[in-house]
Formats: sequence, structure tokens, C-alpha cells
Amino acid sequence: MSIATVTSLPGPNGGFYTRAAMEDWRAWLREAVVKDWRPDEWQPDLWLFTGDPDNPRTGVWKCPVLRCETLIGNKTHCTVCASRFREGTADLETFNATNVPGPNRTFGGKRQNCRVGEGTCQREHHTLGLCSPHMSNWHRHRKIKPAAVLEDWMRTQRALGPMPACMVTGCPRDGNHAENLCLNHRRDWRETARADRLAVLDESDRRAWAAAQFPYTTAAQFSLAPLAETVRLELLFALQQREERTQIVSPRPVRLAAKLMLGLLSIAADGDCCPSPHDTGDSNLASFLRETRRTIERAHKTFLGHSATHGTVWDLTELQIPSKLTRSGLRTYPGTVDFTEIQQPWMRELAMTWVDVARPESGKLRDGIRGLVVASQALYSLPGGGMIPADLSFADMEVIVDAFRAMPRRDGTEMGPKGKRLYLTSFFEVFDYGRRTGLLDQVAGKFARHSSHRIPDAVQDEDEIGKAIPESVIRQLDQQLELLGEGIPYGTLAAEDIKAMFQTAYLVLRDTGRRPQEVTRLALGCLEKDGDEQQLIWDNRKSKRLRRRLPIGRDTVAAINAWKTRRAGLALPPNSARYLFPAITNNTVNHQLLPGNFGRAMRSWVRTLERIDSETLGPDGLPLPFDRDLIFPYAFRHSYCQRHADAGVPQDVLRDLMDHRSANTTAGYYKVSLKRKREAVKTMRLHVMDRVGLPSPMASNITYELRSVAVPFGNCTEPSNVKAGGQACPIRFQCAGCGHYRPDPSYLPAVQDHIRALKGNRETAMATGAAEFVTRGLGDEISAFQQVGAKMTEYMSKLPEDERNQVEEAAKVLRKVRAASEGRPLLPLTVVSRSKAGGGR
Repeated sequence: MSIATVTSLPGPNGGFYTRAAMEDWRAWLREAVVKDWRPDEWQPDLWLFTGDPDNPRTGVWKCPVLRCETLIGNKTHCTVCASRFREGTADLETFNATNVPGPNRTFGGKRQNCRVGEGTCQREHHTLGLCSPHMSNWHRHRKIKPAAVLEDWMRTQRALGPMPACMVTGCPRDGNHAENLCLNHRRDWRETARADRLAVLDESDRRAWAAAQFPYTTAAQFSLAPLAETVRLELLFALQQREERTQIVSPRPVRLAAKLMLGLLSIAADGDCCPSPHDTGDSNLASFLRETRRTIERAHKTFLGHSATHGTVWDLTELQIPSKLTRSGLRTYPGTVDFTEIQQPWMRELAMTWVDVARPESGKLRDGIRGLVVASQALYSLPGGGMIPADLSFADMEVIVDAFRAMPRRDGTEMGPKGKRLYLTSFFEVFDYGRRTGLLDQVAGKFARHSSHRIPDAVQDEDEIGKAIPESVIRQLDQQLELLGEGIPYGTLAAEDIKAMFQTAYLVLRDTGRRPQEVTRLALGCLEKDGDEQQLIWDNRKSKRLRRRLPIGRDTVAAINAWKTRRAGLALPPNSARYLFPAITNNTVNHQLLPGNFGRAMRSWVRTLERIDSETLGPDGLPLPFDRDLIFPYAFRHSYCQRHADAGVPQDVLRDLMDHRSANTTAGYYKVSLKRKREAVKTMRLHVMDRVGLPSPMASNITYELRSVAVPFGNCTEPSNVKAGGQACPIRFQCAGCGHYRPDPSYLPAVQDHIRALKGNRETAMATGAAEFVTRGLGDEISAFQQVGAKMTEYMSKLPEDERNQVEEAAKVLRKVRAASEGRPLLPLTVVSRSKAGGGR
């Protein structure tokens, strides 16, 4: 269907464009487009763009192989050179310097001239660098003289004149005399003519067909020639607007979009006919289609005389709302602000004036509008709906604040107090703006903020373990780690490189317990050697403490180094050069992997896993499914801390590992409710043994706690030592030889630590020439404690699996209690009388 065959065209919102209106729209576009746009790249007479690899605003690069002239749409090798590099053994630098590309490698674009006459033959070469006529002559000559030499024969040949150009607009290939089509287009034309029963040599049909064909182009080119005139102008206008927003022009998505728009009359009139960006399966193409539609819709509003603030739904890009996500501050990401959810006219006018005049950056705008919507809905639920501002009272403001206190997340789940305070504060900021500027002069003065309008912190439940992911769940995730990053687009990185990056980030997050933003912002040189070990150099930006050091394991170091080696061979945004995990693009204020992108990749991974079992058993005795919403990047920090707390790491050591400013923060991981402690003691009292490994269970929880006193590597029931709070051992804490020693499995790690310490003492004694009875005593004590450890290990191994798991969990709880109480006696303290203490209160 052409523009001349219709009297009107479907338009936006169900309206229609007449032919005259469409012509006016085209005239507006002709005036709006830049006439001399990119003169070295854009050919307006052919509607053909050929990207210049030296232009930083063009998404075209030369293949890094020195002798290869192929232009490509990314910073890697062209297809042929990449294949040769994978098949060879040379390193990347050597390959780029020495590889010699083969002939006839260009698909699309102008071929070189035939070699006859030292290149003066004006017909394009094909095989052996010869044009088709000369190639045929050469084959005939070879039949007569098989020993003929090609170079000698070429000197005897006459150079030929040029062939007619292919009639497809912008096609650089030679046509033939009969049909004026190049070899490729002639083949396509004959297939079409055969299918549609057209005369192959009919010039009118052939020209009509050729007018709707794209030329054969390189990866650095795109053509708009076959598109309808209006669509050509709209696309050209959108590209120029894109450049004004400091974004690059990449030929590939434009080329693909043009093919999708072939046959479309106008993006403004019937852009909905174009496939949705969600249906393309290509993130770059989808982004280009979304941006083009927004640009054309904004331009058409301007053509109709509508301002950016027309209506109740505003385009943030058209308003040029500042963005913190780009280096320039200009907004390049999509977004709208919808004022229709604000019911009261006076509040809606306040919101629209605030956005139009104050132009808050996108984050503040989002929070402010959300706060106004909550306030509006709260007032709308009251009699009168808050429509008359002069009738509002302090009680109405109380209703609004109560609405914020009960505010849920968008998915309906409970929102934390921090989020609620954020939106309440944002609402009051806009409200105060209205008071300062006189926009709320008609609002009653008693409708105001009070100091009581606060949202308190949530009270912590003592039975709340925290948001740590159980170790059993982490083990299941580790077993399926190869799926992390699958199907996630990330700039120009290949699929396997994307997976390697996300998997490395996960391993670092799991093994170091750093916050997600601390992991994603790691520097490329984040490892530092410390003797035989390695330390992670990281920045605690939350507390403004930079270049912190954390000891890490060899497996984590190996994972980081493997990614660094892989990363060295990738084409990455220049601004990401100093970061371990690069950004998607160079046109962003953040030059590294964003925590949000990492979080989305992790959520996508967790959702696709077939099965994740929890530690809770169902009625059938099988594990229940684990709640996947509890698996998110920050939870691994809780897991790291909880893992060390459960292992009995001293609280001051764990505080340093976590880089907590306050010891109270670390202490939270050691908190175990009385209920959990009682359950642990109830389990553990049945598994107490004596020094020779014979069972010696306690009769009750009270007996375990009141008749036992903790020493570093077991419990003690000796009366005088219990009374002194474990400070009066009559045999100087040689527990393994004492009949009052009562170890249980929760002390097994401490026993093993004590054995290592005793061995060190024995080595020291031997090195310093101590008396023989000293070293003999230490050796006997080591043997005794080794027997205790062996007996407990053997005892645990003989327990049924379910019971063993219960004992291990109880041991973790009790070790955590002891770690939190380190340095303080756990059991009865000697009461000091007031008279001895000096009296008083």
C-alpha cells in the first residue's frame, strides 16, 4: 500500500491522518533533520550510512588483526579471524601482528577491481582476484596450456570497462547488461519472479521490486532506501536525536530495525504494527526500537503543538529530567511520570509544578511521586476525599502518616522502616516545597507536620536468626553454579564470558562476606600477597574506610585470577579498565558491574533452578522447598558472618573480619534466644561423656547448666571450680586427666585447637632445653586430649544421620553462645556482700 492509494491513515489513540496531514508531518521532519549530518558517513542521496571506525560516536571498529581491513560492530575479531585464532596456538598479540587474512572475505560492500592491467580493469574481482570474463578466459587458456602461469597470462589481457551498477539503491556491486542487477540481487529477483509468475526481463516489475530491496552491506553500514519516505525521515530524525543525547550510532540495530519496518507507512501513524521490543530476542535491537518510538512520539507531540507537560502522563526524557546514571547527566533511559494516581486536584497541581519547575533528578522524583500517591490515597479514603484543601486538619495529616507506617512494598510484602521513612520524608519535602512557593496557601495551616510524625525502627525478634542463607542451601547453589549468567545479555560480551564474570562475582561474594557493591567495585589489582597467603583489597564505602584488607582462601584467589586472565582478552569499555568486573557500556557514570545487574542475574538463576531443598522436613519426611525469595546478594554477607559465629570465632576477631564499626552489630550474629539455647542444651546433655569416652549424660537442662562450668575445651563438675566460676581448678586445667571433666561434641573444635596449642608448647619446650618431665607431661596431655577427641569423633560417627544432624546444630548454637560470652564466666558468680563491696547502690 502506498501513500497515494489511501485518503487517511490510522493514527495514535485511534485517530486518523489525512494525506495532507501526513505530508505536513513529513515537511516538519524535513525541516527538523540536520541537512549536513555526518558528511563523511551519511550519503543522503542513497540513504546509506557507512560507519567510520575512527569516529568515537560510531559503533564500528576495525578488526584488530593488523592486515585485516574488515569493519565489525564490536571490539572483538571478525568472524574469520576469530575462528583462526581459536584454531591456532599463537598468543593474541602475536596473532594480531602476523595473521594474513584470505582473499574474497568481504560480504557486501564494494569489491576490489580485477587484477588485470594492474587493477585498471574496472570490473569487480571474484575468484583469484579476476572478474568473471577474465576468469572464464583464464580457464579456457589453462585447458590449452596447463602449465601456464597466471601472472604471465594477465600481462597479455586487456582491461575491461565498468559494468552497469546494480539498480538496487546503494548496492555497490556490479550489475549485468541484461537486468542491471548484481549476482546476489539477480538470484533473489529470479526467485521472486518465479514465485509470483512475473516476467524476469520486465523492467517495470524489476524496478518496482528493486526499489523495495536493501543493498548488500557490511557490518559498518545500514540503508534506509527501501523504506517508505515518512519512515526514512522518522528514523533519520531519531538517529540525529540519539546523537544529541551523546549516544553512539551502531549500524547493526538500525539495520535490523529497518528490516522490521519495511512496508510500514509511518512510525507515528502505525508504529504499533512494528514488532514489540519484547518480541525481538535482541537486547540492543529492543533498546533501539523503544528509544525510536519514544523519540518519534515526542516529536509528533511537538508537531501537533503539544508541550512536554501536556496531559497527566509526562515523558521524563522529553523533560530532560537529570539522571545520575550517565556521565553527562542527560537522561537516556526510558521513563514516564503518571499524575493520574493523585486524586486531589490541588495535590496533583503541586506535584506537576514541582516536577516542571524544580526538575528533581530521577530518584528523588520517583520517591516524591510515590509519597504523594500514598498521601492522596489516604486522604481519598476519608469523607470528602481531601478535595477541599481549606477543610484539612491535623487529624488528616495523622491519617497520612499512619498510611506510611502501614505502607507495603509494590508486591504487597512488608516494607521495612527504612523504606517507609524514605517515602514519608520525600512526601514532606514536596509538601514543604509547596508551602515555600505559595502553592499551598489555600491549605489550612493546621494541616502540618509534627515532631511525632516519625516511623520507629522495627523491634527485633529474639528468635530471628537473620537473613543468612543456610549452608546446605549454599551447597546446592554451588552444585548448579554453571547455570549462573545463562541467557543474561551484557553489552558486547559473549555468553560464556558473561557467565564467567557473574560466577566469579558469586564466588567472591560467598567467600568474603563483602557487601554486593563492595564486590562489584573491586579494583583489577584487588589481590595483595602477604607471605604465603593472599589478601583482598576492598573499600568500605559505607563507613568511608578505604583499602581494607581481608584474608581469603586459595580457591577464591584462583577464581579471581582465572577471571582476570579471561578478562585480559576481552574488548571492554575503556572506563572500566581499572575494575575487576566491567560495566555494560562506556556511557555511564558507573564504570563497573552494578549491584542491581548482579542481583537480577542471581534472581534469574535462582528462579530457573529445578530444586532447592530447605533444612525443614515435611510430613512425608522429605525436605520442603526453600523460599527462593530469601536468596539475594546481600544475604551472603549474613551467611559469611553467621558461618564464622557458628564456628566459634571470637567476637572481636569476627568484628574485624566484617569491618563493623560497632561491636553491637557483630554481637547480633551471636544472639541466640533462650528458647534455642534450651533446645540445644536439651539435645547436648544426652551426649556428654567423661574423660575416657564413657557416656555421662546430664539428668536435666538445669543440671547441665548449673552443675557444669565452662572451661575452654569442655565442662567441669568439680565443686570448688564451679563455685569459683571456673577460676579455681585444683590441677591447673589439665582436664584430660581429671575425673570431673565432662566434654561433649560441641567442644570438639576447641579440643582440636587445644591439641595444636599443646604441640606448639612442647616444641617450644624442646627448643629451649626444658626438663624432660616438662616435655613428657606435655606429651601425655596431648595423648590424653587426642583420645578424648577420637572418642567423640567415633561416637558421632555411630549416631544415626538424623540424630547426628541434630547434635551438630545444637553444637553450633552452644559454640555461638560461648563465643559471645568469651571472657565472661557463664555460670554462678560468687556473690560479694555489700559490706565488703563498700555498700551503697
